[in-house]
Amino acid sequence: TAPRAPRLLLTLLLLLERSVHGAAASFEDAEGRGNEGNGGFTPHAPPAAASRGWVEAAATAAEAGAGVLRWEPIEDLLVARYWHAMTGGSLPGTVVALGGWDSNNNVLASASRYAPGAANNWTQLPNMTTPRGMFAAATLHGTVFALGGYGSTYLASVEAFDLAAGAHWTLLAASMTTPRSNHAAAVLRGLIYAAGGLDAGDYILASVERFDGGAHSAWALVASMGTKRYMFALVALEEGGPSRHGGMLVAAGGHPFTASAEAY
Repeated sequence: TAPRAPRLLLTLLLLLERSVHGAAASFEDAEGRGNEGNGGFTPHAPPAAASRGWVEAAATAAEAGAGVLRWEPIEDLLVARYWHAMTGGSLPGTVVALGGWDSNNNVLASASRYAPGAANNWTQLPNMTTPRGMFAAATLHGTVFALGGYGSTYLASVEAFDLAAGAHWTLLAASMTTPRSNHAAAVLRGLIYAAGGLDAGDYILASVERFDGGAHSAWALVASMGTKRYMFALVALEEGGPSRHGGMLVAAGGHPFTASAEAY
């Protein structure tokens, strides 16, 4: 039997339906477990945010012909998917889409790569070793990493795909310190950071951990966020940050419904 989405998926869909009809929905604060301090994240004003439900690419002002930037449709994904992950490769013009759920609510292991420009097409990549959705992905040193998520169970596992070699996905010995789904990830100064999300007990996490991508490395916890959050956004700024390592991470929004933002 194909693995199904967890009860969290059905709960969220029900809440969205109630929201459309104007019903009030509330979430009780979940008690976090383990490593839930407020550490080195500093509150910042929340940024404006917007989202789109399909894959598009920005055209240049010259291409638009109207003196402004605009969005242009590109080639469709090879398979319809949601609650998947995408990451930009370090190879020129590489975008990878992976995992998620299909229209039959089956968890996907498939992955594909987009080539922009004249090619404008998606090509199939080898399947991941583990079907996963509600996860995060990041690219470091030409390798795509799939982090945690939900498959037939909540996942702490990490797997990697070398974009240059392109042979197969490798399940790493270095799992994250805790299972995470609906979390976020970003790369800063040669390190992958995974933050927040839900653990295997559906408890909301504030913990943050990082990994250098090495074959013999391990994930290490860093300062926790000041706010527990999942289904949020995390972005890395390589310059302009106040910290000793240079640059900063910015976490914003998420569940339980919040406009708060913080920086590390």
